[in-house]
Amino acid sequence: MIDFEDALKLILSESQPLATKEVPISESIARVIAEKVTAPIDLPPFTKATVDGFALFSEDVKDKKTILEVIGSICCGILPKEKLERGQAMQIQAEAALPTGSDTVVPMDEVRLLMNGTRVGMLKRIKKNENVIIAGGLLKKGDEIMKAGTCLNARDIGLIGSVGIEKISVFPPPRVGILTIGNEFINVGNKIKPGQVRDSNGIQLLTALYEMRVQPEYFGTVTENEKKIIQVINQAKLCNVLILNGISGISRRKLLMDVFKKEGVELLFEGIYLKPCGALTLAKYGQTLIFILHQNPFFSMILFEALITPALRKMMGYNKLYNSVIDAVLEKTIKKSTDHHLIKPANIFYHNNKIFVRPHSLDENDIFSYAKCNVLISVPKNVKRIKSGKTLEIISLRNSCNFLGK
Repeated sequence: MIDFEDALKLILSESQPLATKEVPISESIARVIAEKVTAPIDLPPFTKATVDGFALFSEDVKDKKTILEVIGSICCGILPKEKLERGQAMQIQAEAALPTGSDTVVPMDEVRLLMNGTRVGMLKRIKKNENVIIAGGLLKKGDEIMKAGTCLNARDIGLIGSVGIEKISVFPPPRVGILTIGNEFINVGNKIKPGQVRDSNGIQLLTALYEMRVQPEYFGTVTENEKKIIQVINQAKLCNVLILNGISGISRRKLLMDVFKKEGVELLFEGIYLKPCGALTLAKYGQTLIFILHQNPFFSMILFEALITPALRKMMGYNKLYNSVIDAVLEKTIKKSTDHHLIKPANIFYHNNKIFVRPHSLDENDIFSYAKCNVLISVPKNVKRIKSGKTLEIISLRNSCNFLGK
């Protein structure tokens, strides 16, 4: 048995960022970039109009009586060859490049067309650079547009594409295998027989991995058969992580330890001083990390969120171990002994312009209430009490961190 902090430290020391890979930006969604991205060009690369109107030289418009000669029109996608002389204007589309000799665009509703459109009159005074974006006004060549460690969303990818970058270096998703061991387990969807239970915990872990954008591989369930377990463990050599589920009871654990001994699997620790459950074992098989979880779905998800998630996020190149850490005011005092670390499921809600956190009192089988929780409270071993009204950091459960009404 080891302390929670020591367990997390050891897990992270064994979880190194994966080798980066260059991919097309269209395949980089939700991936973490390995190095900063700089603009290879100015953005926009030319001075352009932001509205439909007339391009002109601002000093030509002295008052609302100004009338200019219209010498042509400019469409998007074509760089104008004509140069405006003093007293001239050109009709222009929004996003089109300004012609040489102009510095301003007057919107269509602020002009009047005269002499069959060959002349244009102003309806108001204008200023230089109105309704235009100057070349390099958004980005200069060499400007940093994305920091290393950024997890890319669609808007980030659009920005990267706008400067002409086609491929980018990202951390790939780790491959994570899931195997449930036990004579009583059957795959979800199969017809159940007396004494059997469905592998709901395996599916729960699988979907949690999909939610994290890793690359999971569900090996399903196997009976307590040494040869079958060895077969799957050897398949998992190609995985970065293997999660073994359903390991409870002395005989089943002994079977697994015998398999580990035969296959040369190295045990790193067994058990953590953690409540509500510290039944987590860490092992290593070559380059594959193996996490052994209790069969209880509630315990498994607590351990997954608190200890496995940080390992996977480090492999994926994230700078932050958890999806999000939020400050919230504790609604109810938490008491505990000082011989263990505590991970407590909770809910946050918004009240009187403050974020509050409400701890849940869950028993070990209350997976139904746990499913409604959206955060975890992490209380260190040496802390005996956290009083109500104190502000503390809480860990959000990925995308489920919604404010609930009181």
